[in-house]
Amino acid sequence: MLQRRGIHRKLNVKLRIHVKLQEIKHVITCYAENGNKVTTSYLVKLVYKFCEMYSEIHYYPYQEQFAKRIIRSLLTNDGDEISALFSRQTGKSECVATTVGGCMIILPTLANMPMFADDKRLSMFRKGLYVGIFAPSLRQAQTTFNRMKTRLTCTNSQAILDEFGLEFSTSNGQTVALTNGSFATSVSASDRSNIEGDSYMLIICEECQDISSFKIRKSIHPMGASYNASIIKIGTATTFKGDFYEQQAYLLIHLSRSLSNSVTQCSRNQQTQHTICHF
Repeated sequence: MLQRRGIHRKLNVKLRIHVKLQEIKHVITCYAENGNKVTTSYLVKLVYKFCEMYSEIHYYPYQEQFAKRIIRSLLTNDGDEISALFSRQTGKSECVATTVGGCMIILPTLANMPMFADDKRLSMFRKGLYVGIFAPSLRQAQTTFNRMKTRLTCTNSQAILDEFGLEFSTSNGQTVALTNGSFATSVSASDRSNIEGDSYMLIICEECQDISSFKIRKSIHPMGASYNASIIKIGTATTFKGDFYEQQAYLLIHLSRSLSNSVTQCSRNQQTQHTICHF
């Protein structure tokens, strides 16, 4: 009896996933048939909703903003360094793992759809998404890696992989790879590790505040040069200044200048009797 219930539950999940994926495909097809280009904002929302669907996870509002920024960076291939200063146990690793895991499935799938054959935003993902996860120690890198692997092997994810005809080509304690070419690997970024040589489309620096600036700039950054990789740096406050601190300081300076310019522009508009101010 329990076995039958389990079979029925799996069939229900597969049917529900099939219906949702067909709805997504139908919407995209309608866009293409009407001669409309799918906007980047719509693609970001589409990929974000897929990440929630495959993982059975619902993001908090602050996680949603961070996840969508990661997705947009991949789609536009802007090569930005995206840093997130979160306090401990607020879900920064969970957010990154869930988002990147979803991108490993959906981006190559979209890239190989006929309607996106000439779309430059997705062309680089036709053979997969290559992800490198770095941390001060291998154990710390495997925190995000294991969460990503857990999401990729959940019930919803398995139903989606079956629907797309995908399987795991590699699945061990350090690397997980799909048959669409996507892979994620966890690597130690300790001062004595020799990690040069690989190339990635997305680089994740976990507990970035404890990775030395020399290691980040000499060994990690060059690994993204070939694909103009986006670099995600997540961490929290620590007792010394390093690359992560400098990144936060740069962002604060840039933000303060932007706010100052906005306030100045607002004052000028008020003097000329304009009442609209954009921040």
